[in-house]
Amino acid sequence: MRQEFNSQMEAITWIADYAKSESHFEIMREELTFNHIYTGEYFIHPNHVDMEVIMLDEMNNDLIF
Repeated sequence: MRQEFNSQMEAITWIADYAKSESHFEIMREELTFNHIYTGEYFIHPNHVDMEVIMLDEMNNDLIF
C-alpha cells in the first residue's frame, strides 16, 4: 500500500499518528525523506516495515534489523 501526501507536514502528522513506536516513526520519516529526494513526491509504503524484526539496541540506540 502506498500512502501519498500533499506536503511534508501532512506526511509527518500521518506518520506520528500511525507509528507504533519511536523507531517505527524514524524509519517511516527516513523513507519519506528518501522518496522525496529521489522523486520529488511525498509518499511512503508503511507496510514495508515489519515491526517484529525491529529491535532498539538500548546500549547505543542503534536500530538492528
